[in-house]
Amino acid sequence: MNRNWIIEGEEPLGPFSSYALALWGIQGLLFPNDVLIDRNRFEQRAGFVRNLQTFMRNNGHLKRPKIWAISGQKGGVGKSVICSLLGAIMADAGMRVVIVDAHPGVASQMRTFRTDPSNRTWQEQPGESVRDFLVETSRPNLRLLPYGNSMTGTCLSTILNRLRLLATLRTLDADVVLIDLGARVNGTGMDLFLSADVNVVVSTPEVTSIQNICQMLRRAYKRKFDTAVFSLLPGKNLPGLEISREDVPVRELAVRTLRRLRLPVNPILNRAEKSFNVKVVFNMVREDDDRVPVRVLSKTVRRQLGFDLVYAGSVSYEPMLREALARRDLNLLLGENKDILSQIEEIVQALLTAPAKFRQPLETAQLSEDAIVCGIWCPSWDECELKNPGYACPYKNIS
Repeated sequence: MNRNWIIEGEEPLGPFSSYALALWGIQGLLFPNDVLIDRNRFEQRAGFVRNLQTFMRNNGHLKRPKIWAISGQKGGVGKSVICSLLGAIMADAGMRVVIVDAHPGVASQMRTFRTDPSNRTWQEQPGESVRDFLVETSRPNLRLLPYGNSMTGTCLSTILNRLRLLATLRTLDADVVLIDLGARVNGTGMDLFLSADVNVVVSTPEVTSIQNICQMLRRAYKRKFDTAVFSLLPGKNLPGLEISREDVPVRELAVRTLRRLRLPVNPILNRAEKSFNVKVVFNMVREDDDRVPVRVLSKTVRRQLGFDLVYAGSVSYEPMLREALARRDLNLLLGENKDILSQIEEIVQALLTAPAKFRQPLETAQLSEDAIVCGIWCPSWDECELKNPGYACPYKNIS
């Protein structure tokens, strides 16, 4: 794919190299129905370009696992245990789940599921097949992938290595791949976080935690925006998006930057905002907290970033949760606390963005190679009454 592509539209975007298109794909800036035109006037929808499908985020249109990245900006808020619970609940519902244990410093997931720590990690031996490192757990349908100390190490210091990592994860035999990234994601970790199909941020209701989440979301938006601009203007000394001025909304700063660079404002901003698939989960919420943290965070994000926050749900404060964390015994929660399980089930349903609980993906054999599958990427999503993610669209499917 050594071509220079243009994305057709009211304001055409491009030209892009194939490498730049891959960057737009993994960050959700490229949609499957985008019409790509190369210099020879060869037209192709992005979702049908085979070499590009590997790098496109899965919003329901591709037959491969969805990747969920679990992170936050503050340690000790229960990100790893939320990740464990999400994986366990989905596995119990019959979905095939792989949890990538990439928490810095400790094998968090290996301890939680009481699996013997492995001395072999995929990070240290990337040349071997990733399937050789998958570890079975006591729960059917749930496996662990010990990655190493962190996904922000030197082995992922180049964008090419990050593309290879994501391409490998998307070949796993699973419905959902959960990445436990840990706290304070920056640089490489932020790229991996944004490249996931669903970006989950875990926080507690405290004011400081809410402030930290707002700072993280500003940096995430900057990273996505800078990637978009760098792809359009490669090799130039770009000013980037200045986010130090918290009194000015990020969207306004982005508009100023695009105008200064003489780039199309509306197409780029609309894509950046639509692809910002961050969903917040509050943990350890007491009864008197009610929904105040949600309102405060939503108002702050609206003021600073210029778009609405997506709230996936909350988990109540439960002393048993702290005991399970201390003892690394997930069975304390999965076997005895129905309230926690019910809350996690609701969060899973919100993250799956499906109308039915734990809807199973369509079997590969039932779809042709070029089938169009329902998903939130569809331009008719808001008006469509079916909204059946993961199933062949009866209106647009090509069989």
